[in-house]
Amino acid sequence: MHDRLFKWAVVFIFFFLLGTRGLNEPDEGRYAEIGREMAETGDWLVPNIWYVPHLDKPPMTYWLAGLSIAALGLNEWAIRLPFALCGLSGVWAMYLLGMSLGGRRVGQWSVLILSCSLLYFAISRFVMTDIILLQFICWTIYFGWRAWRALDDPQDVVQPDDEEDPDFSPEQLARGRGAKASFLWQMAAWMMVAGGFLTKGPLVFLIPAFAFIPLLVWRRKQKQRFSIIAIALIPGLSLFALLGLPWYLMLFDHIKEAYDYMVKGQVVGHALKAAAKNRGGPVFYFIPILLFGFLPWTVLLGWLWRKSHWSSLSQTQKEGWVMLTGWSVLTFVFFSINSAKLPHYILPMMPPLAVMVALRWRDWEGADNLPRWAWRTVIVSPLVAMLAIPFVYRFAFKIDDQQWIWVQAGAALMAAVALSLLAKDWSPDKCVQTGIVLSLVNLFLLVGLMPMVESRFRSNQSLKELGGALVGEYRDTDEIVVFGRIPQGLPLYTWPIINQNNRPWFLGLPQHRMPYHFPGNQDRLAPYTLAGFSALDSLGSTNRVLVIGWSGAYNAVTANLTNTSFTMIKKSGHWELFSNESADSLEKSE
Repeated sequence: MHDRLFKWAVVFIFFFLLGTRGLNEPDEGRYAEIGREMAETGDWLVPNIWYVPHLDKPPMTYWLAGLSIAALGLNEWAIRLPFALCGLSGVWAMYLLGMSLGGRRVGQWSVLILSCSLLYFAISRFVMTDIILLQFICWTIYFGWRAWRALDDPQDVVQPDDEEDPDFSPEQLARGRGAKASFLWQMAAWMMVAGGFLTKGPLVFLIPAFAFIPLLVWRRKQKQRFSIIAIALIPGLSLFALLGLPWYLMLFDHIKEAYDYMVKGQVVGHALKAAAKNRGGPVFYFIPILLFGFLPWTVLLGWLWRKSHWSSLSQTQKEGWVMLTGWSVLTFVFFSINSAKLPHYILPMMPPLAVMVALRWRDWEGADNLPRWAWRTVIVSPLVAMLAIPFVYRFAFKIDDQQWIWVQAGAALMAAVALSLLAKDWSPDKCVQTGIVLSLVNLFLLVGLMPMVESRFRSNQSLKELGGALVGEYRDTDEIVVFGRIPQGLPLYTWPIINQNNRPWFLGLPQHRMPYHFPGNQDRLAPYTLAGFSALDSLGSTNRVLVIGWSGAYNAVTANLTNTSFTMIKKSGHWELFSNESADSLEKSE
């Protein structure tokens, strides 16, 4: 593949249509709003949401979102840019890893396979911690691999053009150069661990351990290798502490409740509270996620581990294969038996599987040994995914009035049948190239058409439409009341109406949920919390009140305040905006 075409294709994959859809609740809205408040207030130490502390995660995600907003403005493209860059960073690490195992072609195909897999593509376009953590994991493992290889091939990492020391043999000098290079690579890996620790805490240690423990077992008889690795452990941990711990220490000193909340509550209590947070699932939960998330390459996984392939690998490639297998398989096993389960948890499986698929069929060696139907699935599966979209919308999200999705489904069905027949005699190379193109067509259709239904996704809907309605209705003397449920990312779409000095009132929000749940927040929010409907009635006696609530809020308020007339202003998906007096009637009365 031509290098320039390859580079532009990868850039296109990650940045095309990046800012076209609104931010989805609750995760995208929450992470972006915390970053926006950092940019607004200048407080980069304490993550705040709705201007009170929110310490469920370390700050890296918020820092990146906030810095991008401060530099590029408050818009979806700017907010998503750091996350797309992290996705690009992760595939760059896999390009280098694939190239070290099988040359440039394996590196390039590793990138294309990973970039076009459904789960990796999707998460790279979401404002979430996972893609940031994953790119730190990818670089940690790549740097660790280079450190490992430096102990075997020191000539490849430092050229022996310095003056030879007569007191040492060439072999001893080569081993010394290798040890120095390995030490430097290990320090680079520890820097990445520090970045991951500032993103999602201790999880950054776990996935690299899955990759390297099998390698250590593989070479368990080589004591000298273990000694060199052990020597670098103390300076590595010191570098990690220097980079990864200061924020925690400053935060714990600044907010006394932070240590107990983050360490005991979030780290220790996470797994125990998983079921209560609706994050549980059966042991086979991730099987369909893997099968669907790795499309269009899923079927090829069935031929990865074969004795004939193993015997064709060089010693270096065998070690890489052991590392990649541990990385992917142990990650899958760990999250399958863990009590906390969400679909994106197995995202760290995708990079090693992409490199393994690329290495398994490097130069398409042995590709003819696969059944023809297996290669045709690479073409047909993106179209099947495109065909499934209407049924997902209809039965999962209850969206049944979008006629275009049925047109898309019909076109996908006809294309799947036609291409399945045409591709009977196609080469594996042609099948894979066609599969990449069709995958991108499917993925970009999904992204491009999402704005048409983004306000319909139940609790995951975008608040862009609701925020626009509030901005259009708001007058300087109005009071804003949030009733029953918090619209986490709403201030993003109402700035500067909702700001640090003009905060809304809260009525009927659960005291154990965000934003009240962090210790001390109930006291911090007490001046902005209405005691009940009588307080709302008193507030509305002197000012026009704009009420924002989840579906049913209008009926609940009108049932409790029968002497006050309310007007529905906007229904946006499952959110409602209503007022005790419309803007039109207010202008007429004036």
